Amino acid sequence: AFSRVDDAYYWALGVEKDIEEARKWYKKGMEKGNGKAFMGYACTVDDREAFKTYKKAAELYNELEYPDPYIWNILGDCYYNGTGTEKNLRKAVECYEKGVELGDNSCCIRLGQMYREGDYVEQDSYRAFELIERAADANYDDALYLIGEMYENGEGTEMDEYEAFEWFTKSAEIGYSDAMYKVAEMYYYGNGTDRDYYEAFYWYKQAADNGRTDAKWDLAWQYRKGLGTSQDIDMAVAIYTDLARNGHVRAMV
Repeated sequence: AFSRVDDAYYWALGVEKDIEEARKWYKKGMEKGNGKAFMGYACTVDDREAFKTYKKAAELYNELEYPDPYIWNILGDCYYNGTGTEKNLRKAVECYEKGVELGDNSCCIRLGQMYREGDYVEQDSYRAFELIERAADANYDDALYLIGEMYENGEGTEMDEYEAFEWFTKSAEIGYSDAMYKVAEMYYYGNGTDRDYYEAFYWYKQAADNGRTDAKWDLAWQYRKGLGTSQDIDMAVAIYTDLARNGHVRAMV
C-alpha cells in the first residue's frame, strides 16, 4: 500500500504532485521495512540524507520486504563519485561485488568497467568480459555495446569484428544511440558486414534522431553524394547550416 500512495504523490498519479506528502508516506514504508520505500525516500532528500538512506537499506537488505539489489549499485556509485559521502573506491568495489553476487546487472557493468580499465582494481580484461557479458545476456543496451567494443578490440576475448557487429546491432535495435552510430559506420565502411550505404543511411538517421550530432554530418555527406539515398544537395546544405549554427566546427568551414 505504501508504494502506491507514496509513488502517487511523488509522480502525480491521480493526485497533485506533493513531495512532502510523498516523503511522509515513504517514511511510513521504511518503518515497515519496505525496500522500495527506501529508494523512493532517497529521491526526495539531499545527497547526504539520500546516502544515509541507501546505506541503511543496504544494512537491512536481508530483512526488507521487496529488497532491490540495485541498491548496491546506487550505494557503490555514491562511494565511487563521493556523492553524499567521502569518495571511497574500496567501498565502491565492495558494493558492486555484493550487487553482482545478488544478480544486479548494473553492478556487473560498473565492476566490469573497473576491471576493464584497471580503475582501482588490477586490470583484468577476462574478468571484465565475464561481468559485462552477464548484463549483455540480460539485454542491457550499454552492456551489449560494451561487449561489441570488446570483440572489436580483442579485450578478454578473441578479436572478431563480425561478432562485434552482431552485438552492436543488438544494442542499436533496442535504442542505444552510440550503437546506432557504430552500426552505421560498420555498414558504411564494410567492417564486420557487407558494405551497404542504404543501411548506413538508415542507422545514421536513427542515431541523429536520437541525439548524435556527428551522425548528422554523415547524413549530410550521404545526401550530398547520393549514397544510400537520392542525391539532395538542398537537404545536405540545410543539415550543414543547422550544424554550423549549433557550433559544429567542420560545418563552419
